[in-house]
Amino acid sequence: MEGFPLAHYTVVGNKKDVQTVQHIVKEIERRIDQSHQVWVFDHGMISQENIAFFSVPGRYYLISTRRSELESFQDKLTSGGWQTIREEVQGKSFVRD
Repeated sequence: MEGFPLAHYTVVGNKKDVQTVQHIVKEIERRIDQSHQVWVFDHGMISQENIAFFSVPGRYYLISTRRSELESFQDKLTSGGWQTIREEVQGKSFVRD
């Protein structure tokens, strides 16, 4: 297969984002092959329950963090291990404690 699937899911407007994550993911995983999926969310969808949901083998995710929480990552962010992904883009992978 060439390319990649792009999916979206719309829910009623009176639900908090953090409450919809698992339902949306399960529904899209049901419709689309689960291999090599990376889920991207903003910090409004962060909860311990959602992080645990994504922390199973085969689920990959990126979630932004609140600026106020960056201090807890300072040692990991300022240490070595950054990799060039492409020109002017660097990335670093680490597991949140």
